[in-house]
Amino acid sequence: MQDVNRIPLTQTGYTLLELLVVVLIIGLISGLATLSVGSVGNDRRLKTEAQRIVNRFSLAMQESILQGRPVGVTLHPTGYGFLVALHDGWVAPDADFSPRKGALPETWRLVQLTGEDTDRYLNDSKQDNRPVPDLLFLPTGEISPFELLLHDPNAESHIRITGLASGQINFETVRGGL
Repeated sequence: MQDVNRIPLTQTGYTLLELLVVVLIIGLISGLATLSVGSVGNDRRLKTEAQRIVNRFSLAMQESILQGRPVGVTLHPTGYGFLVALHDGWVAPDADFSPRKGALPETWRLVQLTGEDTDRYLNDSKQDNRPVPDLLFLPTGEISPFELLLHDPNAESHIRITGLASGQINFETVRGGL
C-alpha cells in the first residue's frame, strides 16, 4: 500500500542565481531610464526659466505702461536686471517695483543675439558711467526688438527668446548645439 499523504521530493521556486539575474536586469533598465530622464529634466528646467524670463519681461512692460515711464533691462551672461527712467537718467527700481532681477544657474548663459540700438532712446547716459539698459519697454506698450539665447550646456537644446516692437514676447526651443 502506498502512503497517500506523502509529498513528492521535487522542489519548486527560483534559485538564487535566477533572482540575481532579474535584479540585475531591473537595475540596468532603471539606470538607463534615469539617464534619459536627466537630459529631459535639463530641457524642462530651461523651458521653465525661459517662461520665467518672458513673464518678468511682460511684467516690466506692464509696469512701464502703468507708471508712464520707460523701463529698461540690463543683460549679463549670467542674468538680467531692471532699470527705471527718471528725469535725470536710469536708476535701479525701488522696492515696490514688481519684477525682480534674475540670476541663472552657474553654467547657464543668456546671450543677446540681436537688438535694436537703444542709444537713440537715451540721453547719452553712457558718458557719465550711469547704468544703461540693453532692452527698453516704453509706456506706449512698444519694446525695443530683441533676440536672446538661453543656453544650458547640459541640455540637448537651447531657447530663443524674441521680442517684437509691438510688445509681443515669445520663446521657442531650438534643437542642437550652438
